[in-house]
Amino acid sequence: MINAIQRYMILFGALLLTPFIVMPAIAWRLSDWGGPSPLAHGAQSPFMADLGLLLSLVILLALGGVVSRGLNTAVGLFVIGFGVCLIAFRCDTVEVFAWSEASIWALGVETILWIPIVAVLTIVVFRFSKGLRDVYSDYSTPPAGSFESMLARDGLAMLLCGIPAVGVTWALLADWSNGQVLGAVFAGAMVGGLIGRLALPRTQPVLLFVGPILVGGLAQIVLASGFSGTMSDALVAGTAPRLLWVMPLDWVGGTLGGSAFGLGVARMFFAETLELATRPQSTVRA
Repeated sequence: MINAIQRYMILFGALLLTPFIVMPAIAWRLSDWGGPSPLAHGAQSPFMADLGLLLSLVILLALGGVVSRGLNTAVGLFVIGFGVCLIAFRCDTVEVFAWSEASIWALGVETILWIPIVAVLTIVVFRFSKGLRDVYSDYSTPPAGSFESMLARDGLAMLLCGIPAVGVTWALLADWSNGQVLGAVFAGAMVGGLIGRLALPRTQPVLLFVGPILVGGLAQIVLASGFSGTMSDALVAGTAPRLLWVMPLDWVGGTLGGSAFGLGVARMFFAETLELATRPQSTVRA
């Protein structure tokens, strides 16, 4: 009982700290439209916007690392994702982005630029926490978060989970409000995390946290290549592609939080299946 109380204290304590950690990222991201810009280059001072975001991410990474050692890897990444979601929730939506006449290409490009950043965050947490504890490993298994494990066939296959994640996101997008967009990305990433964990239970899912961002960014670039006219006119006419409603920070926060939550759902509802799949093969045969 005491152990359970301590675990909840660590989790809720970390979640309570995150709003204070992300304050610089929100405050230094103000645009000429009066609110935090959804894209870094739309802020009054892009340098200060990037600096505030970097500062917040570094502290979030340290907090997520501590939580991952005290609880588990997925919870640590969930805390980081929660912090990024708070930033995204306070930023302006695609409506302000459209009326500011920003380039549609910038959405996909900035989303793609987040991939190495999210990869570094995920690798650091996996290495610091030594990965998910319910994934079977022995002396021949590469360390969690190592390039050898990520670049293996099953490790790279985790990227494919971004396809159902983006598909579910597209299906759930009903309007472009912050909460609705973040909720759709979170739910999509949760489905992707669930699929990846059940399909490859013997693999540390490092690249699972990159897949939806990669697929989402590529989808936005493809949509931008075939887009004509202005985004503001398309929003008024109701013809703007729904995936263009999703801002880069929405992809990042929703993916980190949703994928981590999906891993927890897989463990919660399919514990016996995962336990059997993660045992040594000789034990399973016996």
